[in-house]
Amino acid sequence: MKKPKPKRRLTRLERTAYHEAGHVVAHCLLRLPFAYVTIVPDEECLGHVHGTESSKRNREALEFGPPSLRVCDYWQRQIIAMYAGEAVTKHITGRHDWRGGRRDHHDVMDISMRLCGNEKEWNAYMAWLGLQATGIITAPSQWKAVEAVAKALLVEKKISAQRCRRLVKEACTIKVAG
Repeated sequence: MKKPKPKRRLTRLERTAYHEAGHVVAHCLLRLPFAYVTIVPDEECLGHVHGTESSKRNREALEFGPPSLRVCDYWQRQIIAMYAGEAVTKHITGRHDWRGGRRDHHDVMDISMRLCGNEKEWNAYMAWLGLQATGIITAPSQWKAVEAVAKALLVEKKISAQRCRRLVKEACTIKVAG
């Protein structure tokens, strides 16, 4: 059986910009806090969405016994946002980029295993969250937002959360957190 041809070929920088744009659009639509997004590489990754103090507090809450419903809700939205980067890459190229999203995958595994009671529950939960991420970024108005953020990232390299929210709001027909 032949491998399907990629939908579109991207440079590494373009792929990173689209990947990070997927995270940003999900963060905006799911009302998750973040400080900025960048496609300036560092020693760990080619780009990232920088979290806030609430991200740190919610991660610490996972360390101490069963998480509250508020913490579970936060991490469920966060996992969808983490999956959104890979969902964009697959949507635009027609294939997964496991290497580019390995840090996201590692974080998703670490967090989700703390939220689920057993492997069967975990498998179903992860499949559902992956579908949620794909649905969020492939809807036409949200895809316009992904493209707008990716294009801005390719020019500016680093964008504040406030500017990202403005770009997403202009591209989408639904209201986002401001």
